Amino acid sequence: MKVFILLLVLSCICFAQDTIYKTDGTEIKSKVIEITNDLIKYKKFSNLDGPSYTVSKADVFMIVYQNGEREVFKKKEQPVKVEEPKPEYQAPTPVRETPATEIRYAPSTTPQEAFTKTVFYIPIKFGVHSYTEEAFSKIYGACYMVGAGIGVWFPNHIAGELSVDLIYNRSTKVEMTGNIRDAEANLTAIPINLTTYFWFEFPEGKIVPYIGGGVTHISVTETVEFETRPYGSSTWTKKELSESVDKWGFNLLGGVQIYFLDIELRYTKTDPNLGGISFMASFNLPLN
Repeated sequence: MKVFILLLVLSCICFAQDTIYKTDGTEIKSKVIEITNDLIKYKKFSNLDGPSYTVSKADVFMIVYQNGEREVFKKKEQPVKVEEPKPEYQAPTPVRETPATEIRYAPSTTPQEAFTKTVFYIPIKFGVHSYTEEAFSKIYGACYMVGAGIGVWFPNHIAGELSVDLIYNRSTKVEMTGNIRDAEANLTAIPINLTTYFWFEFPEGKIVPYIGGGVTHISVTETVEFETRPYGSSTWTKKELSESVDKWGFNLLGGVQIYFLDIELRYTKTDPNLGGISFMASFNLPLN
C-alpha cells in the first residue's frame, strides 16, 4: 500500500492546457511538445501557432498536464523507500473448555453457534492500507486505517456487512530548494463498504474462512501545506491547498475468522483508481 509532493496540482489543474511550475514560483500556461534529458520544449497556450520555447528541466519543479496527470522534476532522482508499519497481532480470545453448566469467560456467541442461528455483530477494524494509484503510493506509502460497522451472519453460509473506514497517512515533508520549501502533504480517505460474504464451515467451527465482495463509495481529501516567496523576495508565505473527490467502485475480499478475530485482505477498485489493498484485523462484538 511509497518522496514526491503534490504541491499545486489539486487546486490549480486546468483540463484545457498544460501548466509548467518553475522553482522560482512562476507558472507557464503551455502545450508541452517534448521533454529531453535536459530541456522541456513547449508552445505558449495563448499562441499555439507561434514559435516553440524551451526551458531547462533544472528550473522546473512540476508539470500538470491537461488530463490531470502530473510530473515532478527533482534535483536528484532517488528511489523512495517506505517502511510499511507491521500490523499489531492480537491473539484470539481464549475460551475455556467447560461443561455446559459452567459460565464461559468469552462472549456468548461463538463461531460454532453461528452455524445454527443468525448472529448480529459490530466489527471493530484496524490495519494498514496501500494505494494502487502510483502517485499516491509514492508519496504516502502504507497508511493506517481504522473502522467499524454492523454485520449479520446467517446459518445458510451467507453474511453481510456495512462498514465505514478511516484511512490516514503519516505526513510527508521534504525540504525544497528555490522559492518553495517545507512542503507537507496529507491524505485522508473514508471508504463505505457494503459487502456480502460466503463462509465455509470447518470441523468444530474453530476456524471459519470466508470470501466476499460488494460496492464501495470512497471520499478522498488531499491537503498540501508549503511555504513560498516571490522571485527576489526574502519573505516566506505559508500556503495551503486542498481538494476532495468522491468515487464509486467495488471491493473483493477474503479472510478467516478465529473465534471473534477476523484476519482479512481487501482489494478496492474505483475509476480513477482511488482504491488499494487493505490488510485488516477485526474484533467482532456479538449483539445477541
